[in-house]
Amino acid sequence: MSTGPDVDWSSVERRGRRDDWLALPGVALLFTCLVTLQGRWAVWEGAAAWVAIGVLTAIVLIGQLVVLLNPRLRARSAEAHRIGHALRHRLDPGPGLRERADVRARYQMGVGWLVWIVPLGPAGLLLGARWDRPGSTVPAALLVAGGAVGFLVWWRRRVEEARRWLAAPPGPPREVSPPGLAERWSTRPRTALLAMTAVLVIGLLAGLVAGLTG
Repeated sequence: MSTGPDVDWSSVERRGRRDDWLALPGVALLFTCLVTLQGRWAVWEGAAAWVAIGVLTAIVLIGQLVVLLNPRLRARSAEAHRIGHALRHRLDPGPGLRERADVRARYQMGVGWLVWIVPLGPAGLLLGARWDRPGSTVPAALLVAGGAVGFLVWWRRRVEEARRWLAAPPGPPREVSPPGLAERWSTRPRTALLAMTAVLVIGLLAGLVAGLTG
């Protein structure tokens, strides 16, 4: 197994920043498919939906620029890329990052159960799609379905990487900090599902009240 000093971490960080920028067209394509499938996005419909996703894409782009130009955020992003590379290849990320890599691996494995819930989103989009317009809906549906499959494969790989890391963490022996409240909630399927169900019920009740009083 390779160790941290054998890795060109500067190159790893550059590739990470490049991948961040390459992901932007994918984000824009995803938003485009969402509007194409259903003719709306969130509370906006028609032209307003296209304007909304244009604004959201611009916000994502601005966020990337802020990270690039702000030294502190740029350093944090570089550390995140370094940790991600270390997890994927079981490398020692070096002092100061080992414990963070342990926590990230524990979290990745803890939320692995979400892989069974993620497909519900694309399935709902496809069920509510405008199938009376096959010329635009079918290509968008294929892209969404393909993206969902790709995401699930990626997710399972991250979970497996986390499992391997936690089984034998690279570097010297160390203790991992206990999980915080947010991590404990998100990594317990029953608790997280109860929370999501409560939010859904509250949303439905709010919509019902608004409909009755409107």
